[in-house]
Order: sequence, then C-alpha cells, then structure tokens
Amino acid sequence: MLVNLVENAIDAMRASKEPRLTVLALRKGSEIVIKVSDNDSGIDEEHISHIFKPFFTTKRVGEGTGLGLWISYGIVREHGGELFVTSEPDAGATFSFVLPWV
Repeated sequence: MLVNLVENAIDAMRASKEPRLTVLALRKGSEIVIKVSDNDSGIDEEHISHIFKPFFTTKRVGEGTGLGLWISYGIVREHGGELFVTSEPDAGATFSFVLPWV
C-alpha cells in the first residue's frame, strides 16, 4: 500500500521541474500516521470524491487501472484505519493513513 502511494506521487510529478516527495511517519497516542506528499499540481476538486472508487483514474488509457487507491483504501479499512487525501491547487497532494498502534 505504501509503495502504491509513493509510486502514484512519483507518477504525478513526472513533468515537475523540481519534484519533491515527502514520507512522514509518526505515532500519535494509540495510532500511527503515515503521510505521502508530493509537490505536483494537486488533485482537481471534482476528482477528490471519486479518488478511492474502483476503476477511477486520472491517468491516460493504458497507464493505470484505477484500482491501486481502491485496494489501498480497503487494506487500511480492514486493519481498522482510515485513508484520506488532502490537496491544494498547485501545491500537491497528501495521502494520509492512520492505523491503530498495536
């Protein structure tokens, strides 16, 4: 799942002149929070509500199946966690997942 989020961030930054990928992991009380951020153009607001649905992709035909985020979302939920995205226009996107600390 983490590899999928990192690969998606790298794909998003392919045309960026100064790509920057940040992975942050921290423990917050009884949870672990992991964030994967890129500095690309961000995710269009109309796509945010669809981003975790199966077969939804913003990639060109033949470049993605639209299953990676859906599978990642399911894995996190099966482990009692949450996966969410925040995005700012022209400032990139951050995918964060929170899991119980066991």
